[in-house]
Order: sequence, then C-alpha cells, then structure tokens
Amino acid sequence: MFRDTFAIETLNSGAPIEQVSMLLGHKNIKTTQDSYLPWVKSRQVLLDATMRNSWSGLQKSIEDTRSNVDREIRIVK
Repeated sequence: MFRDTFAIETLNSGAPIEQVSMLLGHKNIKTTQDSYLPWVKSRQVLLDATMRNSWSGLQKSIEDTRSNVDREIRIVK
C-alpha cells in the first residue's frame, strides 16, 4: 500500500513517470503507466488543459491568417 501511495503522490507532485518507474524498480515503463496513471487525475487535467490551449492557439492562428488574407485581397482590389 505504501508503494502505491508513494507512486501516486510522486506523480501527482509532477515527477516524470520515467523517474517514478526507476524508483519503483520497474524494468519497463509500461508497467508503471498501466499501474498508476489511471489514478493520477492531475496529470489528466494537465493534459486536457494543454490540448485545449493548443487548439485555441491553432484557432487564433487560423483567424489571424484569414484576417491577413482578407486585408491583402482588399489591397489588391
């Protein structure tokens, strides 16, 4: 039980999974991922926020490009 608590709390504090895997003595990082990542809500929340930011940045970039193209079209006319 202490091992599980240690792994989850260490991951929740932001430690990279590669380091936690080494500390637990896992030969394969997949063991750590399968065992502990489903329990680490904060990592999922961070991933969700990162994806939302990426998409909003992409959307802003597309809108800026459209504005620039519209402006250039007006200049040409």
